[in-house]
Amino acid sequence: KSHEKTVKQVRHMTHLAASGDSCLIVSRQDDIQQHMVQLVNSIGGPMETRYIDIEPVACALNDTHVVCCGEESIYVWQYRSPSASVDALDPVSMAAARRETAERIIHIDELVTEESMPVMQAKKALTNDLICAVCCSATYAFVARESGALHIYRLNELKLVAKMTMPNRGQTLTVNCNSTTLGVVDLSGGLTLVPLVPEQFSVISRPATTLAFERKDVWNMMWASDNPEMFAVMEKTRMYIFRGLEPEEPVQSSAHICKFKSLRVRAVMLDDAMQPDPEKPSKEMILDFETKSLRDTREILSSVSIKEAFQYVDDHPHPKLWGLLAEHSLGQTEKAVIRCKEYPAIQFVKRIKSLDDPNKQRAEVHAYYHRFDEAEKIYKEMDRKDLALELRARLGDWFRVVQLVHEGGGDESIMLRAWENIGDFYADRQKWTKAVQYYSQCRHYRKLSQVYYVMEDFKALEKLIDAAGHDKELLMSLGGMFLSVGLAESAVNAFLAANEVRKAVDSCVELNQWDQAVLLAEKHQLSDISQYLARYASHLVDKERIPQAIELFRKAGQHSEAAKLLSKLAQNASQDGDALKAKKFYVISALEVEKFRKKQLALQAKSANQVVEDLLNADRATASDRSLDAAWRGAEAYHYFLLCQQFLMQGNVDTAVVISMRLMEYDDLISVQDSYALIALCSYLAKNYGLCSKAFTRLEGIEMGEQFDLGMGQLNLIDFTSELDVTKRTRNATSSTAAATIAAAATTTGTMLGATVTAATVTATGKIATYPTININEPQRRFGDLAVKLFTKHAPVDTSIDRVKCAHCGTFNKEW
Repeated sequence: KSHEKTVKQVRHMTHLAASGDSCLIVSRQDDIQQHMVQLVNSIGGPMETRYIDIEPVACALNDTHVVCCGEESIYVWQYRSPSASVDALDPVSMAAARRETAERIIHIDELVTEESMPVMQAKKALTNDLICAVCCSATYAFVARESGALHIYRLNELKLVAKMTMPNRGQTLTVNCNSTTLGVVDLSGGLTLVPLVPEQFSVISRPATTLAFERKDVWNMMWASDNPEMFAVMEKTRMYIFRGLEPEEPVQSSAHICKFKSLRVRAVMLDDAMQPDPEKPSKEMILDFETKSLRDTREILSSVSIKEAFQYVDDHPHPKLWGLLAEHSLGQTEKAVIRCKEYPAIQFVKRIKSLDDPNKQRAEVHAYYHRFDEAEKIYKEMDRKDLALELRARLGDWFRVVQLVHEGGGDESIMLRAWENIGDFYADRQKWTKAVQYYSQCRHYRKLSQVYYVMEDFKALEKLIDAAGHDKELLMSLGGMFLSVGLAESAVNAFLAANEVRKAVDSCVELNQWDQAVLLAEKHQLSDISQYLARYASHLVDKERIPQAIELFRKAGQHSEAAKLLSKLAQNASQDGDALKAKKFYVISALEVEKFRKKQLALQAKSANQVVEDLLNADRATASDRSLDAAWRGAEAYHYFLLCQQFLMQGNVDTAVVISMRLMEYDDLISVQDSYALIALCSYLAKNYGLCSKAFTRLEGIEMGEQFDLGMGQLNLIDFTSELDVTKRTRNATSSTAAATIAAAATTTGTMLGATVTAATVTATGKIATYPTININEPQRRFGDLAVKLFTKHAPVDTSIDRVKCAHCGTFNKEW
């Protein structure tokens, strides 16, 4: 009906068969010594596939079983038909609709019973009487051998039920619809009919009885699927249709018969179809031939009375003929309808007899037999466009409904319904633009939203929020759509329009929009959002995902919590020896603290006293956590620490001494051992042995554990193996050696001043000086021993000058 064609490429196809909506394709495989047995649907889509070790010479198919015969073996596959309807009273339909499949291989000489174990191994070279043909009915499989022997198997619970001997070798086997007659075409084209009586079946071979019927030059034969006494036969270029054993007038044709049902024979001109382009067959290649009884019945119905026509059909009974008579006499007599055995038709006759207008009866009869245009014409002639609209609406012809409304029938409600169904029509065919047009006309916003979502037109979806009005279900659906694609603001608008504040907050949380979630919670007085936020942040911290937790607090506007976590990262970086990263973390933490304070100052609709009170409360709340106050101090401490090392690397030791002395103010942030070791190093290189002596005094105290715990230092200060120009102020080799010794001593006592220096090389301008190796073997009093070595050569005299004048008293002080 739709004229659709499907092309399926199959390599080395050997057999093709069909039954119902299933098609069997058997093909030979190149890479393996097997044959593929595949079931496909009406469009060529594979349903199930099996591989067998036998080479099929004949195949057959019915609604439940596949039978493939090799020369000696028979492969039986009980498959599941996806289109089978289940009828508890019909064992064939129950077998077709079962969930599991079964398959087995039997030998032609094997006596198969219900107790036989199913196997999948083929046996060979056991007989010389080979298989030559096979066919299937709904309940039996018929297998012919070259000697003329015929084996009959019952398919349900596979079993050999009968053996017969035919007079000739069967080349083609066909069986009628109720398995009572078998048609056998031999090699010479002779057709023989063999009656089948299940009560006379026996596994002991007996000669087959044949009917007094014989035809020659037969090359194709098919039984009618709805009449066990009718069959069609192709003899050379003529087609004969038989009712019982009596032929009708032949029809000139050379087409291949593919279907015989309802007194119609459908044939295909395969020879003509294969010549121009096999992949583009035309509908003209399919021919339909009506039987003589069908043609005569049409003539009789148009020329004689109902009573005479009834008598003729009674003499030539067939469901198709009774149907023609019922259609012709509907509304006049119920006898033909009853003989059709169609209960809906009987009910229809009763219904139209209750109609008071004969024109309505005629229109309903035309509609029942799908002549809708004639029925609509009758309604229009009656000036009953409302009945015509009702007819087209029942048919689902909504385009015609719109036309009838434009012609003056119906009202707006019918038009809106028609537009909605037309939109459904286009949406089912994925023509979204057309669907949007009709859904918009009928104002069906729910279906319109689905189409916009498929089209990814989210701007149009946002407009539907206002158009939805009080349709809560639609608003919730819109919110879910926006949420699924990450549009937080649109999702919040939809949920708020539906008066679902909790859902709006949850959507913000799901999309990680914590700032908006907190604002919504505060605006609508939801108290548990902060707890949820804290719980989620705690989870991130436990999983060591601190950066994600910081970003979470920043988006939520909780800058104080973000500053605390940043301070924690800065402390971790300092413990890992990365001073630059620690400085950066402290700076970012300080910026977050500033945002926190600006946020407190930016509170609106409050008096100055109230703002001050809020700030004091915030300070008291955070008094236990010094990270908020020490953020800038941490940044300053590590800035001086890095700046001191930078000047030291550049050779500006005097400035380095001044900066290093400032580190004494940050003992709570920088390791005391690191800061005083740096002071000792800088002052020694600046020849300020007084400061150096004081620094060593503090280092000796640390070493003896008098005031501070021993532990790993925090930062790597300097690598003394690099090239430093420390001689431009007439530094001698002894000074360089002592500086390297200080760094080595600080390293061995736990700081990260570098590895133990074994050979310090300092480059001067155009010269390279190599200093002796420093051997530190003593585990205790490294700073004390080093101080003895240094200050026995140099007097601990402070050489710094008071050069900075005080602005208040006028006295001069040290630069630091």
